[in-house]
Amino acid sequence: MMLFALLWGMLVLQESAQAVVQNGFAFKTSLCEGKNGGLLPMFGSCKGYYVCADGSAVTGTCERNTLFNPLTLHCDDPENVDCMFDGKDNASDDTSSFESDEDDEDEVAKTDPPVTVKPTKKPRPIIQDRMCAGKKDGVLLAKTGSCQEYYVCKAKKPHLRSCPGKQHFSPTRRTCMKASEAKCSSGAQENKELDGPAITGGVCSDENENSLVAHRSDCSKFMLCSNMMFLVMDCPTGLHFNTASSRCDYPKIAKCQTKQKESKGKSKSKKPVRKSKKLRF
Repeated sequence: MMLFALLWGMLVLQESAQAVVQNGFAFKTSLCEGKNGGLLPMFGSCKGYYVCADGSAVTGTCERNTLFNPLTLHCDDPENVDCMFDGKDNASDDTSSFESDEDDEDEVAKTDPPVTVKPTKKPRPIIQDRMCAGKKDGVLLAKTGSCQEYYVCKAKKPHLRSCPGKQHFSPTRRTCMKASEAKCSSGAQENKELDGPAITGGVCSDENENSLVAHRSDCSKFMLCSNMMFLVMDCPTGLHFNTASSRCDYPKIAKCQTKQKESKGKSKSKKPVRKSKKLRF
């Protein structure tokens, strides 16, 4: 029975992947339960995607010269999308261009065959550091000093990416969105000095590399251990750093308690000790 169920699931995936040529084709699937209006990538296609509607997946196709980005869940420039099915989606374009070339050759006198040069993709810059150490593939990280650029972790290495159009990368939600909603402040977060004493003057240990640590005296800030140094980062206005989830959150949920607050609380809780008077006989 398990083998039959596996074969049946593979058949459903194959049929759904072939439905990219028929925009508007819909089928029931458990992947769309509770995701009304959400977009999902299509297996076996770089341009196809699914739109969840009332528990059904409706197929759609990105416009010409765009591919579906599984990280940002929208149609994007091909340079910003890593897809392993490039040959399948470009097959129709290749055949159409080949047919047009044949028509041109019939009209023009026969000459020496032109030399065709295949376009080569420029390698994306890869920063060789330990930013993605211990992180899973597909994790998005903000780039210090930039609001439109971010990193995608792949094979424990960060790959530089850019948000489309005028969108900014949100360091808290870790996705590209409107600049007004992202609340990115690149200049204020770069090379800031620590307000409180850190480990040996701002140096962090290997165990805390690329991790987020609560600030010692300010709940609206947190510290990022990067390249063996602590960097002070600011939460968006009105949010506090949550040590349990390692992200900025509402103050009621974060329940931040700095060391200064704890020391004040302890000093208030201490009751004065009365000295006992000596009895004279």
